[in-house]
Amino acid sequence: MTSDLIAAQLADGDRLSDDEMISTLFNMIAAGTETTASVIDWAVCELLDHPDQLEQVREDPSRWDDVVNETLRLHAPIMHEPLRYATADIDLGEGVVIRRGEAIVVNFGAHGRDPDLHQDPGSFQLDRADKAHLAFGHGVHYCIGAPLSKLEANIALPALFARFRDLALAVPRHELQHQPSFIGNDYQSIPVYPHGLPTDA
Repeated sequence: MTSDLIAAQLADGDRLSDDEMISTLFNMIAAGTETTASVIDWAVCELLDHPDQLEQVREDPSRWDDVVNETLRLHAPIMHEPLRYATADIDLGEGVVIRRGEAIVVNFGAHGRDPDLHQDPGSFQLDRADKAHLAFGHGVHYCIGAPLSKLEANIALPALFARFRDLALAVPRHELQHQPSFIGNDYQSIPVYPHGLPTDA
C-alpha cells in the first residue's frame, strides 16, 4: 500500500500532496497496526488469565469473535481521543454545562466499562450477552478499518494458540508495563514462554 501511495503521488502530484501522503502513512501505522496489536495483546493476556475460557474457544472456534468483541469492550485500543473544543455552550443537563472554548476529551473506553450498561464491567466474560463498545467510535466517525482490525485479530489469535498450545506469561500480569500514552492502550511488551512454564519456574 505504501508503494501504491508513493507511485500515485509521483505519477500525478495533484492526487496526493506530500502532507496527505505522510498523514495517510502515519494513519496506516498508528491506526492500522498499533491498535490491532493492542487488541491481540489484551486478548492473549485475558485468555492466559482465564484458561477455562480459552478452553471454551478451543472447543468451539466460532467463539473467537466473542473473544475479540469482549476484549474490545474491556480494553479499547484507543482510550482517549486528543482534545476537542466546544464551539458553543453545551448543556448536558443536571447543571452541567460545557462552555464554549472549553476542552473536551472523548473517552472511547468508558462505554465498555460503564456499570449502568454492563454487569461486572471489569471482568472478562466470553458469555456476556451484551459486548457493546465504542472502541471503533460511532456514527459518521466509525473507524473505516474496524472490519479489517477484527478480521486480523480473528486470524492471529487462533493461529497463535494453535501453534503454541502451552503459551504462558513469563512474568506475573501485574508486572507488565503499560505504554506511557494518554491515547493508546497497550503493554510495552508481553514476555511469554512459548512452550509452557519451565519446570523450575
